[in-house]
Amino acid sequence: MQDCFFCYRQVFLLLGFYGALSHTSASSSYSTAGFQREEVKDPTWGYSDFGTWPELCHSGRQQSPVSFKNITASEMQCIKPPRALAFSKGCTFRAEEASLVIDNEVYTIRIRLLSLKDPGGIKASPCTVHDPLDQDGEPYHLLGMHIHTPAEHLFPWGDPAAELHIVFSRRGAGGTPHFMVVAVQLVVSNGATSTAARALQHILVDGPLPPKHASTTCTLVEDTAVQGMLPLRGSYVTYNGSLTTPPCTEGVRFIVMSTPQFISKLALERLQEMLAVSQSQKVPDNHRPPQSLNGRTVCRYIDKKYKEAGSSSDNLRDYFDIASTAGKTDKIGNSRLDEGKQKVSGKTSRDHKEAKVDKKQRHEKRNSHHVAKSILLAATALTLVCVVTLLCCWLTSASAIRLDESELRGLSGTSLGYGTVTP
Repeated sequence: MQDCFFCYRQVFLLLGFYGALSHTSASSSYSTAGFQREEVKDPTWGYSDFGTWPELCHSGRQQSPVSFKNITASEMQCIKPPRALAFSKGCTFRAEEASLVIDNEVYTIRIRLLSLKDPGGIKASPCTVHDPLDQDGEPYHLLGMHIHTPAEHLFPWGDPAAELHIVFSRRGAGGTPHFMVVAVQLVVSNGATSTAARALQHILVDGPLPPKHASTTCTLVEDTAVQGMLPLRGSYVTYNGSLTTPPCTEGVRFIVMSTPQFISKLALERLQEMLAVSQSQKVPDNHRPPQSLNGRTVCRYIDKKYKEAGSSSDNLRDYFDIASTAGKTDKIGNSRLDEGKQKVSGKTSRDHKEAKVDKKQRHEKRNSHHVAKSILLAATALTLVCVVTLLCCWLTSASAIRLDESELRGLSGTSLGYGTVTP
């Protein structure tokens, strides 16, 4: 009887284990976390003392970020006709075929999307984009993304809470790297369901952020497109600048989207908490003040196709369209109507329709993914139950055959510990 009880107890333990495993698989998409990078020291520079930054950061004439608040008409010029940003097909990373890597680099987190066929990121990323002022030039390959808070670039109006930098690079003559950065302003919204808001929620909230000098890795469970991090309106301003952190390398093509995207309050708080712990500061801050233009010009691209197609009222307006947004600012200084609850109809509902279709597709895909996992786990658990039950029954019958009178007396005695009994 005790043997049977033991067998069934093991069966229930196995069922409990696989039930917990199934719950974990369904509720968390993070598979591995906290890989420590060996012998990495904190940077010698910091945001509390810009005097620790290298000389080029102080003496350079093409430094970033810059302010567009008081820009003049003479400074707004385009040497070449700008074009819309065009991302390659490789900028859509497929579920179960790519991984998301989050690196804690003390003063920010670096976000990388890597193919499972190249987990170390040794090869150039398949995600490419051209300089919108030089479409015939060599393409830039995706390096990664990171976030600054508060935003680094300043516009005539608005006060974004953070700024996302999507960094690309290509090799020039002699192997010298050239960089291009697509910057996206981020405003806080708990009701938004944009692609960027969902992606940032997944990165910053759904899984554990690594401690400094460590990394977190997970396999993508949904298709992730880099262009999905950008606002639907493709308007931007572009200029020649630099990296906004040491070594402050110049010659960087900066493309700053003039319409923001969303980040949830919780996601922003998680980022700030991580920065506070990593930097040992009560007030987390990883943004550089604006630098002088020093005679540089800024080129503005206006997405006319977006304007012609119309837009729903739940989209933020262009940060340069001051006149058309007067008197329609919200409590955080951004032109936005009732967040996420607007009524849209007719030709002005493009964004709303896209969001509904996208949400339905994601819901169906997520459901089929979880159903397949549940079926597999249930089949595995059932197989183990059968094997354990058969094994227990065999052991029980075998023991019953060998029992003699002395053993029966021993079983009715008092236990003194594991494997020891007294009559």
